[in-house]
Amino acid sequence: MLESYALKSGAVFISDAHFLPKSPHLINTLKELLSAKPPQVFFMGDIFHVLVGYLPLDKEQQKIIDLIHALSEISQVFYFEGNHDFSMRFVFNFKVVVFERQNQPVLFQYDNKRFLLAHGDLFITKAYEFYITQLTSTWARFFLTFLNLLSFKTLYPLFKKRIYQKPIRLWELEPKELQSFIEKRLKAYQNYIKDLNIGSIDGIIEGHFHLKSGAKIPLNAPIYCPLPSFYYEQSLFKVSSSILEPSQNKDA
Repeated sequence: MLESYALKSGAVFISDAHFLPKSPHLINTLKELLSAKPPQVFFMGDIFHVLVGYLPLDKEQQKIIDLIHALSEISQVFYFEGNHDFSMRFVFNFKVVVFERQNQPVLFQYDNKRFLLAHGDLFITKAYEFYITQLTSTWARFFLTFLNLLSFKTLYPLFKKRIYQKPIRLWELEPKELQSFIEKRLKAYQNYIKDLNIGSIDGIIEGHFHLKSGAKIPLNAPIYCPLPSFYYEQSLFKVSSSILEPSQNKDA
């Protein structure tokens, strides 16, 4: 049986910010949240474009970590590891609840409705599952740490620089394609639920896919909510009166 957490009205979601050096949007948004003091903040993975928690942070990444720590003093903060940022337990203090990939999806309850939350890179292909499982394994942690030390700590910065140069895609689908995609995602989660025998759920909230979005999503019916990429839209999603709705960042 999965442990269940409470999802509160006013909760804010940020997904797929893919933070890059000298990008002001995420920093400004976190400062705004410090002033707004939402009851909960959900970081839904890939907040950083490259962050391996057991390897050294750069100064700008540390700024984001410090802001998230400050936020955890006034709000309940949940961090779902993505495929670009993992081993985050080495980075955050105990007040930030970190969900590693192997512990996702996570069950949350809102107004007697049950939702599964995840970064979203689940139930894709066997090849991807093998790749990401190996990348986030304990042996990979020791191996990558050793290689970085062997290179006098030059390997990881070089690796990050190369990743930073790769474009981040925005996935725009035609209505029929989007409907087919949603049906496949819901089926994958339904199979997961059936295997675990955890009963019915009322919706899925996940990121990862960078789907263009912006519509209000009712939380009083079975739903699939693909969170948009903050990197592209600089928008948050907020739970308000049984609605999961976009909340535009003032800095955008």
